[in-house]
Amino acid sequence: MRFSPFYSEPKKQSVMEIISDTDKNISFKIGDTFVHGLYTYKIEITDILAYPRTPEYNTIFSTASIFIKAFFPKNDEGEFVEIGVFDVRIEKIIDNQWRLIERLEG
Repeated sequence: MRFSPFYSEPKKQSVMEIISDTDKNISFKIGDTFVHGLYTYKIEITDILAYPRTPEYNTIFSTASIFIKAFFPKNDEGEFVEIGVFDVRIEKIIDNQWRLIERLEG
C-alpha cells in the first residue's frame, strides 16, 4: 500500500457492550461477572476495546480485547480478593465455558 498522509490505522475504542457477529444471543458487557465449574475464582469484565463498525453493530466482535479482574476466594463466607487485571480474548471466555452469573443493567 502506498503511503498516504490521509490514512491512519483504525484504533480500538472503549465500548460498553459487544454483540457477536454470528450469534446475537452472545454478548459481553462491562460489569458482567462469570464463574467456571472447575475453578474457585470468578472474573468480572472491566473494559472492552474494539474497532468501530457500522450502526447496526457497535463493534467487530472477534477482534475485541476484554479486560477482566480476577478474584480468588478469601474465605468460606463468600468474600473474594482481587488478584489482578488481565487482557483476554473473547474465545477464551466462550471456549472455556465460563458462565455469566451477574449482569449489571443500565
